[in-house]
Formats: sequence, structure tokens, C-alpha cells
Amino acid sequence: MRATVLAYGQTGAGKTFTMTGASENYKHRGIIPRAITHLFREIDDQVNLAFTVRISYMEIYNEQIIDLLATLNEDNTFSNDMLTVVEDKNRLTVKIANNEEEALNLLFEGETNRSIAEHQLNRNSSRSHCIFTIHVESRSRVESSEKVLTAKLNLVDLAGSERLSKTETNGVTLKEAMFINRSLTYLEQVIIALADKKREHIPFRQSKMTHVLRDALGGNCNTLMIANIWGQKEHIEETISTLRFATRMMCVSLSPEVNIQYDPLALIKKYEKEIRELKQELSMHDTLANRSHVQYEAYTEAQRAELVKQIKSFIDNEMEEPEIINIRHIREMLIVFRLLYKNLEGEIENGQRNKNTNVPPAGDANREGSSQIRKPAENERDEGVGDVEGGGFGVGLAPLGKTSRNANVPFPKPPAQKKKAAHYEEEEQAEQPEDQDQFQTFARKTPLSRAEEFEVFKRGKGAEMNRILAENKLILKTKKKQAKELAENVNDIKRQIDELKEKLGNKKIINDESAQIIIDQEEFNNISHLKKLKEDYKKMYEALKPLRSDIEYCHRLTDQCRQKLMTEFEQWYDSSFGPMQSEQAKNSDDVLDIGEKFDRLQMERMSLEDPDSLPFYNAKKNSDRRNIRAVKRGLAPVKIAAPKAK
Repeated sequence: MRATVLAYGQTGAGKTFTMTGASENYKHRGIIPRAITHLFREIDDQVNLAFTVRISYMEIYNEQIIDLLATLNEDNTFSNDMLTVVEDKNRLTVKIANNEEEALNLLFEGETNRSIAEHQLNRNSSRSHCIFTIHVESRSRVESSEKVLTAKLNLVDLAGSERLSKTETNGVTLKEAMFINRSLTYLEQVIIALADKKREHIPFRQSKMTHVLRDALGGNCNTLMIANIWGQKEHIEETISTLRFATRMMCVSLSPEVNIQYDPLALIKKYEKEIRELKQELSMHDTLANRSHVQYEAYTEAQRAELVKQIKSFIDNEMEEPEIINIRHIREMLIVFRLLYKNLEGEIENGQRNKNTNVPPAGDANREGSSQIRKPAENERDEGVGDVEGGGFGVGLAPLGKTSRNANVPFPKPPAQKKKAAHYEEEEQAEQPEDQDQFQTFARKTPLSRAEEFEVFKRGKGAEMNRILAENKLILKTKKKQAKELAENVNDIKRQIDELKEKLGNKKIINDESAQIIIDQEEFNNISHLKKLKEDYKKMYEALKPLRSDIEYCHRLTDQCRQKLMTEFEQWYDSSFGPMQSEQAKNSDDVLDIGEKFDRLQMERMSLEDPDSLPFYNAKKNSDRRNIRAVKRGLAPVKIAAPKAK
């Protein structure tokens, strides 16, 4: 079965927030991470089925398809090559995810490679359409079935439509807005065509986005659209336009179907097994019918020669009708009859040819007549009707990696680092009051220690991120306290269950020794109490599972906020006091060593408390480490960002 969830709306209406969520708060987790969590929980419950989950992540930026997981290839390099739309996927990275952590790792990796920019209505505006696809295959573990159930889930984050008069974009951002509005117009045309039952042609090929989503809109795909609106009167026109599009989407007819495929290798094994069983059945049937030496395979040359003798004897009335043994025998007899017929036909033609060569030569008139009669045949033969021409040749098959692609499309490059740093310095100077400017000037001349500067930064420019970090720590502490109390209750109930089981076991031994069949009131009460304790244990344990997921997600959010706070502090410190000297670099190395020790201690503590947790935390940490290594080696993915509109 195929399904699609897409978010549509104007820019800044919350589409990306709806699909992926925010990294600052666990409660604001998006649809994609929730879908991944739900999928792997369902997989864990289906013990009789074997599942294979594959994930791909792409974006369509300025009508160019970019693979967001290209940074995970084997040589650890990021390819800027654009992808093209073909019937079969080529060069699109499709990774296997064995668990929730690996799937989230792929999601976070793709999020770091997305194209974003800033304008008047949105600080982090998505400049491309992103498609996160989950491919699921399932087959039975119990029996070797060739039947394979396939499913495909498309989670689409569309770029928002923009009114240039409101966003006040220019330059690269203006070009991006034009591509976004045009592709959304083509999408609306496709939806209108799908809603019209009389339409025979659907214009999927007008844009690359509609071409990629041709099997994800309507038909046998269960399509769901989320309309994101901006609930303010200044955006009433965009809200009405979004609701009209949603109304058209409601008119698209859906008829979801289960997709069943058959594994060719499994089918071959199945057919081979059936053939062996049928041969055994035939052999048993021949044994019961007192038939021996029955041939079911094709005859050899010696066997066929013996059959030819029998058929000739039958034709010459030297023997009675041959005995029919089986279907194979009948087929071999027909083959022999055909050979005899062709041999007889050849002998007749040779006899006619020899008779014609012995005829006396005719007169001149007869020779002229015969030449006139043969002339049309020679003319027809000269025309070559029915002859096989030998002038053709095969061009062969092109190699897999030699397909044509759009290699001349220029890829947007990031602005120069010097201009970017100067731009940020101008923004900071414009936003800070005069007394802070004086303080920064004084600090540049006489910098404090890094610890003191960090405290100043947390009270000033990093106050917002420091507040978010404190809130996440408080939420994490609260949830850990709840989990601890719940775990203590679960352990207490488990201890009571063990005690009751031991007591009932001893009671059963005593009853067996005394041959007592009827249980007394005390034993009955213990059995009832044990049943109730088991129910309570199951309820509390089920309540503890989502709480553990919340804790691991809060851990990841806290570490991410801490990392972001440190990154912003490093940028602020470098812009205020210049690049760090060797002694400062040494201190930074010491901080990193402390951070590694903290991660190690944290992992040991969490492995003792909850060994099944932390898929979100591990996935995000691995993604951050990979990005840091890519930056150090000069392999960072190209980030497309436009300057702030003024």
C-alpha cells in the first residue's frame, strides 16, 4: 500500500514545523519522527513477519533534484551532481534502517543538508520541496513464501508560496521564490485534473516535483494533505487560497490497494520443489500400476532411433499398434512422424528433379517461351521480397553509469566567508544598545577569561538559548523523576508477584502431598491478588515505555541545545576578540576532552537505567559528529542561504 502526507501553505505558516518539528522541545516533535517511532513499534509487535525498511531523502531546489543523503556514501564525499527524473531511480541514495535510531540518523543527516534562507516573514524559510520516503517490505518468517508485501510512505514538506510584495525578496531569494510559486502552480493543475473524472490526461510531466509524486497523488495511494494557514487578517488572501486548494484536494478520488509482489528466486525454488514432488507422485503411481521403466524426460538419440524402427514397422504393417505409455511417449511419436514425413518429402522432390533432368531439350521457341515465363520470377527475385537483409547492426546497451544527465546546471555556491562574517558583525552592532557597544569595545581590549565571558554571553546574546536549555533540563529532570517513581512501583509489584508465586508454589506442594484437590480461601485470595498484580504490572510497564522514549528524546534535545549554545558562544567570542591563539586552542581541546568524558559517563549511567533507550540521542549525536568531521576535512555539504532582506 502507498500513502502520502504532504504539508501545504504559505511561507511561514508552519509546514516544516508540522513535518519535522522543532529541536528545542520534545512536545513539538513533528510527523516524520513520530511516524518512524510508530512504524518500528509495529514492526516489533509483528514477530511472524520479517521486515526490511529503506529510506531515501531528496529535495527539489530550483527544479533540480538533490540527494540529501549523498553525504552517507562509502567514500564519505558529498556529491553536488543533480539528479534527473527517469522511470527507474538512478544514483538516489536508499539506505536500510534496521531500527528507530538508524532511521532518525538518516532524517537528521538530511535535515543538515536542506536549503534554507531568511526573508521578512520567516527566519528559516525552506527554499525547496523535501520528500522523505520510507519503503517497507515484509514477508513471512514461518513459511518460505514467495509473496512479498510492499508499502511506501511519502512525507512531503512543500516550500511555501510567497507574495513578493510581503517577503521583499531580491537576488537569489527572488529566483527561488519564482521557482517555488511556479512548481506549486503546476501541482495545483495536477490536483484539478485528478479531481475531474472526465479528464483523460494528467499533466504530471510539467515539473519535476509532480513527476516524482505521480504515484503519490490519488489513485491507489492514500493521500493526506495538511493545510497550514497563518491566522492573521494580514494574510487572509493566502489563507483563502490555501483552503481552496484543500477543497480541490478533497475531491480527488482514492482507492488504496495492497501491493503484492513475488520474489522470482523464491518462485523458482517453489516450482523446483513442486516438480520434484510431482515426479515422486508419478513414480509412486507407476509402481502401484506395475509399470516399470517409464520415461518422462526427453528421449535420447538411441531411444529415438529405436522408436523410429517401431514406427516404420507399424507403417509397413509388420507389427500391431504400438502401446501408448504416457504423454512423453506420444510427443516423441509425433516427432518421429514429422521426421519421416520430411524425409519422404525430400525423396519425392529429388525424384522429380532427376526426372526433369532426363527430359530431351525443347526447340528455340520453347526455350524463348520458357525464358519469358521465368523472367517475371527473376524480376520478383531481384526485388528481394521476403529476403533477409544483412545490413543492420545492434547499438548495444549503454553502461549503467553512462546515462545522460544535466551536468551543466550551475549549483548555487555559498557566499564568501569574509562577507558573511562582516554581515553578522553589522547585525550585532545594529541590534545591541550603545552601552553594550561600549562594553564590547572595552572587552575587545581587555578580554576576561573564557569562563567569565561565557557567563556574560549567557546573560546577553545567548540568554534565549540558555533559557531553552534550562527549560529542557527541567523537563528532563521531571520526566526522569516520574520514570524513577514508576520504575520503583513496577519493581515493587514484581517483587510481590514473585513472593506470591513462591507462596502458591509451596502451597501446591503441600496440597499434592496431602492429596488435597480443593483450594482453601487463603489460596484463592492469593490467586486473585496475583492476577490483579499482573494486570497492574502490565499497565505500569506499558506506561513506562513511552516515558523512556520521552527521556531519551529530552536527552537529545538537551545535548543539542548545549551544543548550539557553545557554537554560538564560539562565534561570538571569535567575532569579539579575534581568532584563538595556541593557548586558547589548548583550552578548547581540554573542554572537548571533558565533553567526551561527560558523554561516556552519561552513556554508562543511561545504559544502567534504561539499556533500550536513546535512539534519538544516539542518532543525533552520530549526525553531529559526522558533520564536524566533514567540516574539518573540507567536505561540508553546500548550504544555500540568501542574505537577509532589507
